[in-house]
Amino acid sequence: MTDFPNIETARKVGIDYTLAAAQAFATNLAPRLADVGRKFSFVFCSGYGAEQKEDARVWLYADSRKLKVCWCVAGR
Repeated sequence: MTDFPNIETARKVGIDYTLAAAQAFATNLAPRLADVGRKFSFVFCSGYGAEQKEDARVWLYADSRKLKVCWCVAGR
């Protein structure tokens, strides 16, 4: 979280912006590609220092290392 002034900014950049991009791709780009017989897949991979266990005791940057988001396209 040293890149951000607080956890709210880290969440906005790391989760909210990514989710907004995925939603924009799903509603705008994917249907256009489907019309021409192509499939669009969005894969976002980031995990620098991420902790998978919500109850894990981490020594450094616990707030930002446990940020989570789950989003999927209906019907997939």
